[in-house]
Amino acid sequence: FFSLGIMSALTLADVYALGVWKFTGGCTLFFLMVRQILVPFVFRPASYLMLGLARDKKNLTKNEKSSIMKLEKYMWHSFAYIVLVAWCTRVLMAHEWGFSITAMTHYPALEDYETDIEIPLLQWTYMSWYCHGVLESMIVDIGRSDFFMMMLHHLLSVGMLYGSWVSGGHRVGFLITFEQDISDIVTYGAKMVVKATSDIEDYKPVSHRAARLQAFCGVILSLAWFSCRHVTLGLIVYMLWTQFVTDAFTLYMKVMLTVFWVLQLIWGTYIFKLTYSQVTTGHHFDGYNDSDHTKGEKEKKKK
Repeated sequence: FFSLGIMSALTLADVYALGVWKFTGGCTLFFLMVRQILVPFVFRPASYLMLGLARDKKNLTKNEKSSIMKLEKYMWHSFAYIVLVAWCTRVLMAHEWGFSITAMTHYPALEDYETDIEIPLLQWTYMSWYCHGVLESMIVDIGRSDFFMMMLHHLLSVGMLYGSWVSGGHRVGFLITFEQDISDIVTYGAKMVVKATSDIEDYKPVSHRAARLQAFCGVILSLAWFSCRHVTLGLIVYMLWTQFVTDAFTLYMKVMLTVFWVLQLIWGTYIFKLTYSQVTTGHHFDGYNDSDHTKGEKEKKKK
């Protein structure tokens, strides 16, 4: 919405005069501001409702507070990614090179910047989203065991998006952001289902039906992650290494994207492990997202 407001108020020349970092800074603040509005008024009440908790902060356990905070993040990210995917789809469908892996053979595509104001704005908005992610993770994800992997993911994303902007590599960049965002929406949807259908203290499904639902979500998530982040992203990485000439800048992009892909392989392997556990035993424990979980807290409080 911030970007669309800029787009309607400024010309292409005005946008370039504003510059990438001024826009990114302003849009990052806008993301944080919208988050501060939506979380207390929309996502937090919805989190209490999904968990079946009374809105009494004083009597909440540590695990209950943690679950509410994570649900707030899942809802906020789902909302943001749906908006970003819609905008990315609009841009890709507006050009003949959209949704075409063969379009990557045309690089750099600097001529696209001269005709479509949405291309730089979408790139800069994505940069702003991941800058916002760095700040958000310092608040919400500090207890995760993979916190530093998350921070590396955000910083790599900002660096690669900036690189795609400078080098005219947006045709590749938008394909990557599109497939990443699709799998992100599935990921957060599955996480919300697991949170809403698990006991907050022992983290096990509340019923046999809940266990089956979690297993189904795990399978869908695994398929989405494998197809988007392992296969599609892996194919893009392979084509980058085999088709593009290697100068200093494109080598920088190849290395960054390869490291990014390796992170997806690590997370994906862990997701497959959790899904297997859920399908075969009826429960799982996410040691990454819920590494701050305290077992038996409610029982200790009662005693």
